[in-house]
Amino acid sequence: MERVIKTIRFRPKKKYLSNIVDQFEIVTEKAMQKGSVDSYFTAILDDEILYIGIFNSNEDSIDIISKGMQWLDSRQNFLEVFSESGKYVLVETGIIG
Repeated sequence: MERVIKTIRFRPKKKYLSNIVDQFEIVTEKAMQKGSVDSYFTAILDDEILYIGIFNSNEDSIDIISKGMQWLDSRQNFLEVFSESGKYVLVETGIIG
C-alpha cells in the first residue's frame, strides 16, 4: 500500500496565532477520525505552523487534504504571505513506499 506524506506550512498573523492554533487543533483531530491520516505532527516554529501528515489509501475517497486546504484558503485574511513564493500556504508532497 502506497502512502503519501504532506508537509504544509503557513504563517498566521501574530494577533491571530493563538486562535488559528486552537482552530487548527480541532480541525486536525476531526481529520484523524475520518481514517485517512495514519499519523501527523504539528509544530510552531517562531511565526510558522508546520504540519506533517502521513495519509493512507483511504485519502482517495475521503479527501481530507483538499478539505484542509479549503479551510486554510478560507482564512487567508489571517495569514501572512511567504515573500519568496507569494503564497499563503506552502505544500510539499512525497510518496512513502
